[in-house]
Amino acid sequence: MTDPDAPPPIEPKPPEYEPGVAPVEEPPPSSPVDPADDRPYGAASDAFRL
Repeated sequence: MTDPDAPPPIEPKPPEYEPGVAPVEEPPPSSPVDPADDRPYGAASDAFRL
């Protein structure tokens, strides 16, 4: 039941890192901090609560 006109099956790509080794992930860039924002920790999220 194979289609003779079908493209060949896609070969699986090898992983970009060695199996069994944890890939090195770059840390996300830190979010910009406003130096004039002197609110206590968590106060910024309080403004968005319903």
